[in-house]
Amino acid sequence: MGARLNWMFHFEQGPRINPNAKIIQVEILPEQCHVNRIADVTLVGDCKIVLRQLISAWKIQHVTSFTTECDWWKSLKQNVASNQANLEKKCKEETTPLGYHFTLKQIE
Repeated sequence: MGARLNWMFHFEQGPRINPNAKIIQVEILPEQCHVNRIADVTLVGDCKIVLRQLISAWKIQHVTSFTTECDWWKSLKQNVASNQANLEKKCKEETTPLGYHFTLKQIE
């Protein structure tokens, strides 16, 4: 939530997003729905309000929550560490042409 499927995600092309992933788009502007991809579910509204509504609905359904010890959470933490390592590597790559990761790191 809070990020567009734009250049930050390579417009959803390439290895950034699993091609089998289900996308739930929360968009404040209806005309921006399905711009870079046809979402599986689209919710129109302010992200903060929509998220509160989803949490409320989730609590009403009495869905059991996961713990930070579950396999999914451990896998997520491993992916975060791997992504961080890959990002740090890209920020050091002086290729021709220069990638935007390296360039932005130099500006920082």
